[in-house]
Amino acid sequence: MDEPVWQRRCEHCGHELVSVVMDVFPGGDEQLDVPVATDHCPNPKCPSKQS
Repeated sequence: MDEPVWQRRCEHCGHELVSVVMDVFPGGDEQLDVPVATDHCPNPKCPSKQS
């Protein structure tokens, strides 16, 4: 099975995306906590921020 392609650039302006941790999902007895992250375009003039 092929690995999914992870978007590295904003589809609206082409700026490089940065990952932002939104929350942490607590692990169990033998699991580590799992950070929940989302990709964010840091460009303040990105067309996606005007909607």
